[in-house]
Amino acid sequence: MNDATLRGKKVLITGGAGCIGAALAERLVEHNEVRLFDLGFEGSSVSLSNAWGHPNLTLAEGNILDADRVR
Repeated sequence: MNDATLRGKKVLITGGAGCIGAALAERLVEHNEVRLFDLGFEGSSVSLSNAWGHPNLTLAEGNILDADRVR
């Protein structure tokens, strides 16, 4: 992935509490607004991520099957 192509974007990462979601957030959070969506974040890989606490990162808890929550 070329990081330069994703700048100034709003990015939603589903499954954001997992290892892949946290790693992707680390790469994107500096130059984008990143929202991680997952069932739960307590004890997740996100808490170990360098993205944790970044002002461009927000967390949203919910089930991907709940269309209203995803919206």
